[in-house]
Formats: sequence, structure tokens, C-alpha cells
Amino acid sequence: METGNYAKADSFLQIAQKLDPNSIEILKELFTALYYQGKYEEIIDAGKKAIKNNLTRAGIYRMIAESYRKLRDLKNAEKYFKKCLKITSEKGKVYLDLYELAIEQEKNKKAMKYLAKAEEYAGNNLNLIYWIAIEYSRQRDETKFIELLERTVALKQDFIQINIWLADFYFKNEKYEKAIPHIKAVMKRGNLNINSYFMLATIYNKTGALQDEIAVLEKGVNHFPENADLLNWLGYTLADNDIRQDYALTLLKKAISIDSTNVYIWDSVAWAYYKLGKYENALESMKLVLEQDIRDTTIRYHLGNIYWKLGKIESAKKNWNMAIDMNNDEETKMLSEEMLKKLEESNNEN
Repeated sequence: METGNYAKADSFLQIAQKLDPNSIEILKELFTALYYQGKYEEIIDAGKKAIKNNLTRAGIYRMIAESYRKLRDLKNAEKYFKKCLKITSEKGKVYLDLYELAIEQEKNKKAMKYLAKAEEYAGNNLNLIYWIAIEYSRQRDETKFIELLERTVALKQDFIQINIWLADFYFKNEKYEKAIPHIKAVMKRGNLNINSYFMLATIYNKTGALQDEIAVLEKGVNHFPENADLLNWLGYTLADNDIRQDYALTLLKKAISIDSTNVYIWDSVAWAYYKLGKYENALESMKLVLEQDIRDTTIRYHLGNIYWKLGKIESAKKNWNMAIDMNNDEETKMLSEEMLKKLEESNNEN
């Protein structure tokens, strides 16, 4: 039945039902026509007449219950949902209806009992498990939410949204081994979710898996060739680890062509030049950083090293000290301290 034809249809369907009062199909169509016109009282009347004629179908009880619910007669709505529960084969769905009804009545303890029952009878119904999971999330039961999402994805491994949620949850909680398979499931879909590449690269970075980190970033750049952040990350990682340095610089120059005001990409370009021994080019690339007086430990450490290689010792010391004082990266702070110590030792020898 097409939307918009319900008003005309219900009168014909009522005539048809009188001619064939035992036809479930006609009754379903009649219920649909009445429901979309908001004629809930007529649905209740038609449903009760059908039950009197021994058409005791679960769908009839459920439609009556839904109609009472629309009329805000929640007591009768619950009564008919429970009648439906006795004969339906889809108990999980009806328990979820009862849960929602209890929530509307602010009977939370009762609601949670219904939700547990809905879970018990959900079986392998993918959509039902998913919606039960959502309700547990609304109840702030994170354990149940994750447990049911895992159950959902076990039934349908390419359920992308579920994999994204699970990946994000495990990533934020630093449960990287659990996060990885869900991230990879998302990545199988190619260029649908850029965040999956960032997450997996971050995991490999934190766990010291350099080659895996590079491989993920290269896949990301392949799918998102105009993303300056991916280009920057890959270019910097290659340059910093003395891997394919010319290629690294090419990636970083492309990143700059996309986002020319990003001081962090300019810093990466400068570091790539530094690694290639092109110290004047490195300092020139730091022009925007110097103009904006960027306060960042890593950037100031890089600047210190560039000045040091150019023989500008006081500027080098100044930037290493700035890196230490800022301390937004403990590892780089320690590297700055080492450079100052190295410089001091060199002066003492002289």
C-alpha cells in the first residue's frame, strides 16, 4: 500500500474484512491504514472483534497494545503486551516493548527486568541484540553494552558501525589487542572511515611496531591521498627514522600544498631537511614557527638541533631550554636535556 492512500484504503478494507472476517492479511492492511491516520481507537475495536472471532494472533495483541500506548493508556498497553507475550514466538521483541513502556512510566527497576528478559530471548536476532545493546548504553551499563556489541559483530562481522564503536571503546581504554581486529574490519571497507587508520597507526606507534605503523599510514595515504594529516604523519615518521628520506620530503611538501598554514607540517618539513643535512633549508622551513612563536617541546627541540648544526650555539641552547620548560612531551624533553649536557661536556673539554 502506498503512503498517502490510507484514508481511501481503510473504508475498502473494512468492507473487505466484513466479507472475509478471518483474513489476517486484510486485517494487517486495515491496521496499517488506521495506524498511519492515527485512528487508534478503531484499531483497538477492530482488534478486539478479531480476538472475539478467535483470531488470536500475537500481532493483533501487539497492535492493540501499541494503540493503547499511543493513547497514553499505559496500563492497558502493558496488559495487551503481556497477552501477546503468551503466544508470540518473538518474546525478545515484546519484552523490549515492555521495557520501553516501563521506562515511560519511570519504573526503572521493572524496566531492567524486562530488558534482561529481552536479552535472554533475543537469540540470534541481530537487530534485536543491537537495540538491546543501545538501551544498556542509555542505562550507562557499559559492560553489557560492549558484551552485546561483541555478540552482534560475531553474528555479522561486517557490521561496520558496531566495529567502529568497539574499536573506539577499546582504543580509548588502551585495550589495543581487542581494538585491532575491529579497526581492521572497518579498514576492509577502504575509504569509509579515516579515523580507523589514525587509531591503528597510533596503536602501532605506542607499541613500537614501526613497520606496521608505516604500512598502515601508507594504506591510509593510498585511500585518502589529499589528507594533509596522514601525509604529514607518514612523511615525518619516514624522515625521523631515516627511511626513504627523499620520498618523505615529497610527502611533506604535498601536505604543505594542502595545508600551508599548519606549523606542525612545516616543522616536519624542517626535520626532513635536517635529516638530509640541508640545515639552511631546515631553518627556512621554520619561518612560520618562529613568526608565531610556537610553544611546543618537539618543535623547539628540532629548532635547537638545526641552530646547533648551523653553529648558532646560543640560539640552540635557548630553544632546548624552551623545550624543557614547556615539557609537553617527556621523551623529547629528555632529548633536549641530553643535547645541553652534550654541549656542556664539549665546552668543558675545550
